[in-house]
Amino acid sequence: MSGVPVDLRVGGQTYRVVSSARAEELERLAERVDDAVRAVIPRGRQASDQSFVLAAMRLAHELEEKERELAKLEERYREKLRELLAGVDQALTLVGVRPEGDATLPAAEPEAEQAPAEVYALRKSGRSSARYER
Repeated sequence: MSGVPVDLRVGGQTYRVVSSARAEELERLAERVDDAVRAVIPRGRQASDQSFVLAAMRLAHELEEKERELAKLEERYREKLRELLAGVDQALTLVGVRPEGDATLPAAEPEAEQAPAEVYALRKSGRSSARYER
C-alpha cells in the first residue's frame, strides 16, 4: 500500500490513515463522518462506539436513498431514450428507410458487486492497527 499518513480527527479522536487517496479527499470524508457522529451525540459528550455505529447507519441510510433516487432517474432516462428511438424509427419508416435492428433497449442489468478499489490502513492513536475497505 502506498501513500502518506494523514491524521484525521473524527468524534474527538485522532486517527492516522494511510491511503493512496489525496489528503484533501480524506479530510473531506473525515469531516463528513465527524458531522454525522456529532449529529447523534448530545452536545458536550464524548463520542462512543455506539455513536460511531449510529453515524454509520445514518450515512448508510442516506446512501441507500441516493441509490434509489439514481435508479429511478436511470429508468426514467431509459424510457425517454426508448421513446426517442421509437420516434426515430417511425420517422425513418415514413421516409422509406428501413431501420436496422431493434430500437428497444435491454433492461438494466443489476450491477455485480465490485471489489473495493482501495484498502486503507487505519491506526487509532496509541492502539493497534485495523484495516477497512473502501
